Amino acid sequence: MSSLTLAQLVAERPSAAAILERYGLDYCCGGGQALADACRKRGIDENELLAKIAAEEQRSRQRQSESEANWLQRPLAELCDHIERTHHEYLKSELPRLTGLIEKVVGVHGQRHASLRDVQSQFADLRAELESHMMKEERVLFPAIRALEQSPVPPSVTVHGTRAVWRCVDHNILRLPRAISGSDQSVFATRLVKTPLCSHCSTRERLPLSGSFTA
Repeated sequence: MSSLTLAQLVAERPSAAAILERYGLDYCCGGGQALADACRKRGIDENELLAKIAAEEQRSRQRQSESEANWLQRPLAELCDHIERTHHEYLKSELPRLTGLIEKVVGVHGQRHASLRDVQSQFADLRAELESHMMKEERVLFPAIRALEQSPVPPSVTVHGTRAVWRCVDHNILRLPRAISGSDQSVFATRLVKTPLCSHCSTRERLPLSGSFTA
């Protein structure tokens, strides 16, 4: 491991990138340095660094294991918790980090490679969309789903209220690209339309369960 360059280490173990950044080790322009040499120059304990990389990889495996659970058989509230804990927390950490990395690359290479500024702009748009999406889920959709699961057809839910929930489902789940939302999107949408309240709403309001929901 010590003989690997910083660039090779990140290429083989991507989760190492964030750890190297915390230690101030440049795996981009300085990626040709051997790990051992880079640690020695900056007075870093190599064993401690490798232990933190291993711990980060373990957390990544744990997230992957949780994502492979049979969410069709688990409570919807638990699925909401999983999405927030596994995906939202990860994005809230990684999106700012990636923004900083892109700014650094554009600052160094942007004049010679104008296309990098297009990458920066596209990523900024993607980040804004994802952050808006997560906010709506956390403030509107997930609290509503948790409440509806506890009391499938509460007396306080009006037709207007159910339509508001469906609009949120439409914009936050069904219209988000699958490449972004992944398998949890399909599971969540499938589970949601099978809840008692959704069956009740679809019967009374004739809402289509396989397309875009409208008020």
